[in-house]
Amino acid sequence: MPVASVLALEEAMPDYLSALVPFATGTGLRQGEVFGLTWDRIDFKKQIVTVNRQLVSVTGNRPKFGPPETDASYRDVPFADDTLEALLRHQEEFGDGRNGLVFHARENGPLRRNRFSEILGTARDRAGLAKAWTMHDFRHFYASMLISQNASYKQVQERLGHENAMETINTYSHLWPNDDELTRKAVTAVLGAARAERAKQRAAEAAATTQQPDS
Repeated sequence: MPVASVLALEEAMPDYLSALVPFATGTGLRQGEVFGLTWDRIDFKKQIVTVNRQLVSVTGNRPKFGPPETDASYRDVPFADDTLEALLRHQEEFGDGRNGLVFHARENGPLRRNRFSEILGTARDRAGLAKAWTMHDFRHFYASMLISQNASYKQVQERLGHENAMETINTYSHLWPNDDELTRKAVTAVLGAARAERAKQRAAEAAATTQQPDS
């Protein structure tokens, strides 16, 4: 998902859900984890969200709290200042939903998956986006951001709550630089930087020699 699409969706979402976009793209939580998040799971001082349950939707029944998908899904996820600011604005404007929910329907009840898909689709159309981005694309966007900033397989696995590293590798291996690229970057970072610094020093020495007055 391009950054421009993320920003466009955030602006096009209804006011009571606009903070959900920076939160989901800034933490990588699953849809059920986002929908089941309550304020007591957020540590604003440490900027960490604790994931230890999700909102489970069963056809014909009201959504209810349930355990995360796997043992690895229990995790603490740090979030950046941008996400913190979005959460604080959201809390001030819309307060608690039912049972302390952070993100909720306009009438304060829990979000339902089908209804949210409709809302997201409307926002996508309003923003003029051709591709049908889904909630899961926010999670992929988060992972791609981590990888672009040199996060390891292990770090991405832990942040996403994957059961094992192979799940992470199979899903996102195409985003990591291949061995050839890593080799070139490593040589450039060490030898290339050293040669550039050496050339800079020699240029400075040559300039100093040229500027010396005749004896």
